[in-house]
Amino acid sequence: MKPENFTSHAITRLNERTSLKPMELNAMLCGAYCVNIGSKPGINKTHYLFYSDKDDNFFVAVLDNLDGTIITVWLLDYQESLGWAVTDDQKEEAVRLSRDYAVAESNRQAQPSNYLLTVAYTNNEGRLLNCMVAKVPISEFNASPEWSFKNLTIIKNNLLEKLKAKKDDVSSMHWLSVREGKKGDFTVINLEG
Repeated sequence: MKPENFTSHAITRLNERTSLKPMELNAMLCGAYCVNIGSKPGINKTHYLFYSDKDDNFFVAVLDNLDGTIITVWLLDYQESLGWAVTDDQKEEAVRLSRDYAVAESNRQAQPSNYLLTVAYTNNEGRLLNCMVAKVPISEFNASPEWSFKNLTIIKNNLLEKLKAKKDDVSSMHWLSVREGKKGDFTVINLEG
């Protein structure tokens, strides 16, 4: 299953606990640069250990097995107190995979230069629609407070403002899709809740 959806809770926890952007964690999960450390029987959630070089620390992404949604991001201590212990071999594998991911990212050919931001919204007639609200250079996106995932309220307000500038019949926003260029990987962020 290819993860690509984050709950707003997962975005909040990712921002509180790591320096990684949602797109980076999504790329690590999709590219198998995380260690599947298992799940509890009957729970339908799988735990993936990953190492962040930026933070020099281990974390665990908890995914819903039914739809691939990233539910939360735990500190390693949470995993070991709420779940089960992580072995030294699993930690070593997570560090190795993190370094492999860094090499793969640096070797990526023809990286797109822009993120395309598309919002799914409901109009006043109750129809679910999509609208591309911005095309942002990746370098600007990662450095700009306007697009910082550290504060979801600010990003939601920015998106709503840009959406209402293009569409006059917005009832509510549902999610944001961040795509690398026209055909690149994308990450979906739930804006509800």
